[in-house]
Amino acid sequence: MEGKLTLEVAIPERQLVSDVVDSVEIPSETGYMGILPGHAALIAKLGHGVLSFTSGEKRNYLALHGGLMEVLPGLVRVLADSGEWAENVDYERAEKAHDRATNMIQNHETEVDVARATQSIRRAEARLEAVRRLKKTDH
Repeated sequence: MEGKLTLEVAIPERQLVSDVVDSVEIPSETGYMGILPGHAALIAKLGHGVLSFTSGEKRNYLALHGGLMEVLPGLVRVLADSGEWAENVDYERAEKAHDRATNMIQNHETEVDVARATQSIRRAEARLEAVRRLKKTDH
């Protein structure tokens, strides 16, 4: 389709998205990338963050964590380590996970694997941000 992109997003368990969209914003390791039709081909590592895409008037949000993305003419393919729709995020649970991991690092209460705790914080932050963005567009 002229002026559109096919977006495919998959995690190991299943495909999350297979849709024709107007634009995509993707969290890469180096920051967010905006992808529009006609974008140059590329392959990049995903970071932790919110993938958002527009289809008509609707904006959609997914919390993503690690993986790879590929941009080809008319196609954006995302293979994430994990991800979930903003609508499915349990906000309170994500807040608690964020607080727990932050406290573990700050207070050195136990033998902490800092790398794992940091990953937990990033995961929780992406989940929380996905919900915040969804709530902004719902109003």
